[in-house]
Amino acid sequence: MKRALIGVMVALAASVGIGTNSATAGEPGGNVAITYYFGADVGAETAANAAVPEIFQGGLNVTAANCPAPSVSVGPGGWQTTLSCSLANGDYTVGIDGLTNRGVRSVGCQDTSNGVEEIDADGADFPILFNSVVCDVFIEPYPTLYIDKNVVNGVATSSDFGLEVFDTDGGTATSTLTDPSGTACDSTGPNGTDCAAIQLEPGTYYLGETSVAGYLPQSLLCTPVGGLDGEQLPTPQFSGVELSLGSGDVLCTLTNEYFTQTVTVDIDVVNDEGGTADGSAFTIEVYDASNTLVASGVDPEPGTGNASLSFVLPIGSYTFGVDGPAGYSSSVVVVEEELPRAQIDDPSAQFTLGRFTTASAVITANDPAPLVTTTTVPPSTVDPNAVLPATGTASSTILMWALAAFFLGSGTVLVTRRP
Repeated sequence: MKRALIGVMVALAASVGIGTNSATAGEPGGNVAITYYFGADVGAETAANAAVPEIFQGGLNVTAANCPAPSVSVGPGGWQTTLSCSLANGDYTVGIDGLTNRGVRSVGCQDTSNGVEEIDADGADFPILFNSVVCDVFIEPYPTLYIDKNVVNGVATSSDFGLEVFDTDGGTATSTLTDPSGTACDSTGPNGTDCAAIQLEPGTYYLGETSVAGYLPQSLLCTPVGGLDGEQLPTPQFSGVELSLGSGDVLCTLTNEYFTQTVTVDIDVVNDEGGTADGSAFTIEVYDASNTLVASGVDPEPGTGNASLSFVLPIGSYTFGVDGPAGYSSSVVVVEEELPRAQIDDPSAQFTLGRFTTASAVITANDPAPLVTTTTVPPSTVDPNAVLPATGTASSTILMWALAAFFLGSGTVLVTRRP
């Protein structure tokens, strides 16, 4: 619920507009009749009854001391609330409280003492000086932003996309919305059944969405409801949409299209330390951005550069992994191909697919080096010049040599996944 002192032809003035107080208590004055027009839309009757008309003088609310209760009625133009007051001479400002999702589009005051004369005053300021004043205030619902989500190809539906609305400060203007129906909105009269819909205070807003793997936003067309040409906005996540009182609602149609890319990958097994595994022993894996395994396979023709294993994946960000015999360490070189061509030696094995960007990779599995253990032999204590007895008890020193043993190391393959 909002209170507003009404400024010149603006919606819901945020600050108080104060007229100069030239009245003295007890001095003669005149009458003012203020009519607030709410229209005939759904909710207009509720809004007319909830509104609290007010009059301010010198920043003070003087309504209770000078005005009886307002009256609510309905006419050909819709619902309206009227406030009639007897005021002492002075300068006053029209105000209103109790508005919800509605704003003041325009206001004008006239002196009807001797015919009808437009009062030359700012906004809703009017003087009382032995006269009768009539003020008309036109109130309209906040405009509604309708979003129609279109999906081209793939298996996703419009309701799979989270639609977001941001204000100019980057703050979220509303919770995430969804288009509940794949049916196109009617541009002459959209409704909440076929569109995402949100009523917003006048201002500039930006559209965004939560992504679905494989889909790119292709176009955004925003059109005032009921006619006029729309504006093609090329970057949906950062496109400003103007909403204002009196200009009506706005329908934005956001289209996403599904794309895939083919990724090729080879396994190259290096057995230079005595290993015996071949390429068929290794399973190549692909993980998506949420660390979920989305694809796996075995290279049918192991070896660098023959591109024998391929995956068809929705565009997005992924990470390679490998599952194979214990003891082998793995590394990867990923090449993302676009203009210009760039080679990325990325130990995390991450890569991104775009509409015009694919990827290929070579994973190298290297067998471990042998683990060598040696024993140090102490110096001999035997005298090389000693003479052994010819007969009798033999005295000898036995040197014990430790043979070095060779063992193949063991371990596990670390699969690098996206954090």
